[in-house]
Amino acid sequence: MSKILKCAFISFCSYGLLGVCSPSPMVELPDLNPMKGLASAYRNDIEVHKYKIENGIQVWIIHDPKVTETGIGIFWGHDPIQDKIASACSRAISVLTLRRELPILEGESLESYLLSRQGSIESEIFPDGTCYYLTCPHQETPLILSALSNQIIYLFQQVKMGIDELKILHQSPYSHHEEYPENLAGTDASRRKKGLLHLLGQNHPLGFISSDPLSTQDAIPVKKWAQSQYSPQDCVLVLISSRDIDSLKGEIAMSFAPLPPTEDFKREETASRGLLDTQGFFSPSVEGSKTLTLAWELNEKDCPFAMQEAYETVLYLQRKSHGSLYEALRKSGLAYDLDVDWISMRKVPDLLVLTFHLSQEGVLNWRRIISTTLNIIESHLQEETQETLFLLKESRLVETIHQTYPEHNDVHFWIRRYTRYCRFEPVDTIPNQSTICRNGLAQSRRTYIDLKKAPLSVLLCAPKSLWKEGIPPDVAPRILEAPIPIYPMKVYLPEGKEESSPNYTFEKNPFIPDEAHFEKEEHIIVPADLIWTDSPEILRYSFPAASHKEHLCSVIQTPYHNIEFSNVQNRALLGLYEVLLHRQLVNMQQQAQFALCDFKLEFLPRHILVSCSYWKQQGFAIFSKLMNALANPQITPREFQLIFEERLNDLNVSLAQVRLRAPTLDQIIGDMLGEWTLADLVTETQSITYEKMVEFLKEVRIYLSVKNAFLTDRSGEEMKLYLDLERYLFRPGILPERKFSVYSERFPITNFQHKGPIASLGVWIPFGREGFSGDYISAWIYHALLKGKVTSWRTPTVWMSTPQLLHLWGRNFIFFSLESITLSKTPLEHETRRILSSLREHLLSADFNEEIFKKWKKAFSTEFFSLPMSHPESWLRQATCMALIKDRPDLEERVRKGVQSLSKEDFLDKVLHFTKKVIP
Repeated sequence: MSKILKCAFISFCSYGLLGVCSPSPMVELPDLNPMKGLASAYRNDIEVHKYKIENGIQVWIIHDPKVTETGIGIFWGHDPIQDKIASACSRAISVLTLRRELPILEGESLESYLLSRQGSIESEIFPDGTCYYLTCPHQETPLILSALSNQIIYLFQQVKMGIDELKILHQSPYSHHEEYPENLAGTDASRRKKGLLHLLGQNHPLGFISSDPLSTQDAIPVKKWAQSQYSPQDCVLVLISSRDIDSLKGEIAMSFAPLPPTEDFKREETASRGLLDTQGFFSPSVEGSKTLTLAWELNEKDCPFAMQEAYETVLYLQRKSHGSLYEALRKSGLAYDLDVDWISMRKVPDLLVLTFHLSQEGVLNWRRIISTTLNIIESHLQEETQETLFLLKESRLVETIHQTYPEHNDVHFWIRRYTRYCRFEPVDTIPNQSTICRNGLAQSRRTYIDLKKAPLSVLLCAPKSLWKEGIPPDVAPRILEAPIPIYPMKVYLPEGKEESSPNYTFEKNPFIPDEAHFEKEEHIIVPADLIWTDSPEILRYSFPAASHKEHLCSVIQTPYHNIEFSNVQNRALLGLYEVLLHRQLVNMQQQAQFALCDFKLEFLPRHILVSCSYWKQQGFAIFSKLMNALANPQITPREFQLIFEERLNDLNVSLAQVRLRAPTLDQIIGDMLGEWTLADLVTETQSITYEKMVEFLKEVRIYLSVKNAFLTDRSGEEMKLYLDLERYLFRPGILPERKFSVYSERFPITNFQHKGPIASLGVWIPFGREGFSGDYISAWIYHALLKGKVTSWRTPTVWMSTPQLLHLWGRNFIFFSLESITLSKTPLEHETRRILSSLREHLLSADFNEEIFKKWKKAFSTEFFSLPMSHPESWLRQATCMALIKDRPDLEERVRKGVQSLSKEDFLDKVLHFTKKVIP
């Protein structure tokens, strides 16, 4: 209470300069849509109220009884940013708001105060405004609202009233360290992003990306621009809380009423400017990766939903099962993986980024990838699939990536979602409104973007050893002479534009290491990752180099893996398990803090894929703890009741919205052509008892795959390891039941790599092809290694990781890694040979009998699909679907034929018929 009284006193004293010392009345506005629809689409017990303070500020109060903390969001609009001055000013004001020390918080900034009390605060800069997102405990809400308004009042005094306090602009240039963790600083992934930003900032007419502080001459135009911006009528406050609405209204009115009235500020409209043309450069790789990065800058001023439409179109083309962009690139042999990213955090404008992982042919013919990508997108949009895309897009929550859904009480997610939505909220209900283009809802949500006409930036990253082949011969000598080359280039576009004569320039790129780094080229390895061939029966692969961030993937096989997908009861049980799984994932993420990242869930007919990235041992331990909990699930009647109610509530919302919880187009069509509907699913779910759920959980099986392998082919022939692995360690062919040999002396120590101060080595032991002997031997070896029956795997200089049993396309592998604190590979070679020799002696002397085999066969079944991966989401889904289709070839064929036989009109009729069946 003392803090609140102190807050009121300080507010009275400081706001007196503005001549306002009493709260203004808040008038409730009637137009609750579409924000109310946005809130109620997920749950129907949320109240939405819209108010307006007399000085023009809009206020949305969202009363959610289930949230356990308060979320506060502010969108403050301004004229579209058009130059470096405006961009720097908006960033500086954002920094001031977060980090200026406040007397009301006892000398702490908003940022430090909230973080020390389990809260959070962040900001995003958009071309047309700034969004602030805060979360705090309920009891801190009055103090945080007063402190936030104190900051905004301070900015008005300093910027709007002409007090020259613009030195902050010299202290807060845009820096890259906020975007990239320190432990990723030297990786190719971070350098690619930094290099791309560096490229965008070199000749950008708008100067959005800059690390230089403003000069003294810039102060006058900055002040002039700032004084015409940030009017109260452009401010929208969003508050999510479970507290009483009347008390929240009083606190907001008391805190934000002292803002000056609307008529004090006039606006000046300025003409917009265009963006840069297509440009790009080459960059050497320090890790041996071969990637092509394409980045489009889309101006949301002209079409506020441009980036969302472009992102969802490309994401859909990446993931669709037939005719996908990924499939076309894989068949062409140019690339074997594709990542799609939408970068919007503190960058203006937003970037749509596609990263292609290239084969050797892709490095030589990388221009074909650009033309192929653009042609597929154009062809796709010209087909009669707009209704399909619209159905897919409307079936997903806005800005929910990878189709994973937050908990109801995830305030961090919802405050961001509601606040960003305010950017497109019409402001015609407010007098003296500004002319900011924020009427996105009036525009068509189905305006598709022609990426061929959008500005494009290209970054090609490849190992130095491939440059002579990948760059035109007349350029290669000059590049090798330059310490840090940047090669500007024009790209071939499919519209028949001629490539202009390249103007080669070379300069120091601050984001690329010095040439001295490449003196250790013998330690640079060229990862190949998984390579598909035209024949699905022939799989060639090698394993990527270890990075600072490693990947995990777990395949959760449900107990009805041999039952029809149309079995309603099994689908209902899976829905309850999905809720349970998601609750545990959210709890685990909160415990993990920054040790785990990039969580993805994907629900397939008979499998659930859970994947994430983790930082070293801490993250792996947390993920392992989660997997152990899921492998031995314990559920109380109370927990069952919670997930039961939550699932039924979701299904009822889905009935009203014609939406499944994990909506994909194939699933929706499959339901239309199948034997049951959502209404049947609701009925079946209601009949599930606690005992049925317990029986279901007993049959759930978990299989884990960890990508931390280092084996690769140093010769550069990255597609021949499929047969070489067996030749290195074992005699070729299917191994007999009891007779096999280990050629440990032939094990290739060619994959030695520096990993910080530690040298690492991965050891893969392959077994016979699918059959009794492979299962038999792999389970026994895994048991011997795991239980330490061979020798102790720890020495003063060498440490061995926990062995893992993997199953790859009908073959078993045992994997373990060795790490040495010395930078010499000699201890690793010696230890590898000692382990293999000891292992061979143990296995040859072991008594293999049927009883032991059955015991371990039960524990390590091979009826699963688990692959080491670098990018699990893009191809693991497709590979798993192929495995499912192999068992059930009619499943995909039935859906595909059913869809192909439908005309556009028939398809819409089926959708209409489907909706009538499931909507009461």
